[in-house]
Amino acid sequence: MAILGINNRTENWKTAYEFAPFFRDGNACAKLARTLDESDSPTGNEVKIELFWKGMRDYVDKEWKGKEGVLKPKCVKAYRTEERFRNLRDKILKFKGNGPKNPLQVPNPWNYEPTKLDAETGQTPEEALFNNLRNTEIDVVLETPNRLFIGEAKGEAALGTNGDYVLVHQLVRQYVMATILLNVMRIKKGVVPFLVVEGDKLAGMLNTGQVQFMISQKWLKKENVLTWGDIRSLQP
Repeated sequence: MAILGINNRTENWKTAYEFAPFFRDGNACAKLARTLDESDSPTGNEVKIELFWKGMRDYVDKEWKGKEGVLKPKCVKAYRTEERFRNLRDKILKFKGNGPKNPLQVPNPWNYEPTKLDAETGQTPEEALFNNLRNTEIDVVLETPNRLFIGEAKGEAALGTNGDYVLVHQLVRQYVMATILLNVMRIKKGVVPFLVVEGDKLAGMLNTGQVQFMISQKWLKKENVLTWGDIRSLQP
C-alpha cells in the first residue's frame, strides 16, 4: 500500500519485492537459472541468491582488509590479460550498434584504459580501476556450481553511464567486475548477465547501446533480457 498515497517507484523496492519469494524456494531459483542458461541444470539446494551484491567490496573486507595494495595489481593484471577485455576501449569506440553512429560515449582518455589516467584526478591507474570494481553493485546474483548469474533490474531509470569512471558503462562494468573477481579468487565459473525490465520497455532496452554491445560481444544473450512478468511466472 502506498505511503501518503505515493507509490514507491524505486528499483530497489521493486527488486526486493519481486525476488523475495525466491529466497524461500530454491526450486524457483533453479528454474530461473535454467531459464537463463539451458545448459545449467542445478537442483534447488545448489543455488544461492543475493540482492544488491557488492562482491568485490565484500571479498576485500573478508580476505584483503589492510592488504588492498597487494590485491590492486592482481585486479589490474586480470583486466589486462583477460582476452575478452583486451582492446576493450577500441572495441567500444568502434562499435556502431544498429545505426551509423556509436551509441556509447567514451569521453575521457582513461576510460577503459587506466594507464592514461590524468594525474589531476589524484588516483593512480591501479586505484581508479580497483575503486570501480570495489564499488560496483549488482542487483540480483545467482550462484550455481557452474555459473554466476548477474542481473540488472530496471524500472523507469536508464542504464547508468559515468565518464569519470574507468569502466564507464554499467553493464560492462558489472561484467568486468564479476569476471575479475572470479579470476583473483581462482574460481572457474561462467558469468551470465541478465536484465529485467518492464514489459513495455523491452523493445527499447534491446535497442540501447549497452545491451547491443553486450550482445555483440556474446556476453549477453538477447533471450536473457527478461520482463518482470517473466520473473513473476517463476515465483513459487
